[in-house]
Amino acid sequence: MNYQQALQSLKNYDLKPVYTIVGSEAYLRDEFTQTLIDKVVQMDVGELDITRIDMKEQTIMDVLDEANMYSFFSSYRIVIVDQMDFITGSATQKLTDKEQKALLSYIDAPNPDTVLIFNCLADSVDKRRKVTKALMKDSEYIDITVMDDRDVANYLQQYLQHAPFKLSKEAVQELLMRTDYQLTSIMTELNKFETYAAGGKSITLDVVKQLVPRTIESDVFELTNAVVNLQIARATQIYQDLLLNNNEPIALHALLLSQFRLFIQVRILSGRGFLEGDIAKELNVHPYRVKLAMQNGRKLPYEALLELYQEMARIDFNMKQGIGVKETYFYLILTKLNDFVVKSR
Repeated sequence: MNYQQALQSLKNYDLKPVYTIVGSEAYLRDEFTQTLIDKVVQMDVGELDITRIDMKEQTIMDVLDEANMYSFFSSYRIVIVDQMDFITGSATQKLTDKEQKALLSYIDAPNPDTVLIFNCLADSVDKRRKVTKALMKDSEYIDITVMDDRDVANYLQQYLQHAPFKLSKEAVQELLMRTDYQLTSIMTELNKFETYAAGGKSITLDVVKQLVPRTIESDVFELTNAVVNLQIARATQIYQDLLLNNNEPIALHALLLSQFRLFIQVRILSGRGFLEGDIAKELNVHPYRVKLAMQNGRKLPYEALLELYQEMARIDFNMKQGIGVKETYFYLILTKLNDFVVKSR
């Protein structure tokens, strides 16, 4: 089921006996679990009865024993099963025939006084498995896999409509870039904004820059901007700062390479008549990233951009093969950039 539909159903006090939550988006998982607990508290006059089971330490039979128990203190028991992976393709937990039969039997006829929640942190499952099919069919199966850029931006806009503070368009874009469009990180930062704004202060672009730490992805974005703008001194300083912060050169280069790949993809699709929105859908990235790529990707002639990308791809291969000194490869790129500067004069 769609996450928002499941959440709305929960808010309407429509409790299901078994939930299967699949995906690594921690914020959505925590929000759903807390909403479920709140609803049980509102519906029950007794004491809250919650049991958590870690599947890395206990078995599915332990889970079913807990799920089949009745509470003496409340109308509902909540049993939360963490670290469940037996429905994934790379499962570390193997169910015996007896365990699988017992689980399938429970899914088919669950205890109506227990709310059983299976938490699978993987973003994909093996849909061929009998247990997976049963959970997808007979439990409330909720997908919280990591959202793409557009979905994260839309979720943020919807949240801000009811937030106790306002963010300008520029502040929103800065927040997205600094958190690399990671929803859980974004929601953590919004908690900071709410505390900051409680004193009557406005959340401006400068406030976002002050409160939200930069990620390696946002730093590499700034590095990319310096490169395509032929700002060799600035690019050198950013790169040296990243190395001083113990960032791995191979990882930095891979991120830089992906940025230039985006520039080239956008240039090609733009040349074919694609609009920003169409390019975003085609490449599955947020339109704002496409807009920035269109702006920055034009700073260099296409032939120079392609030549630089090919050189970076060659360097990427050499670095991964352990050829040369990995920390110095970036300066070779800057040397090639300097050639472009000289030629452009």
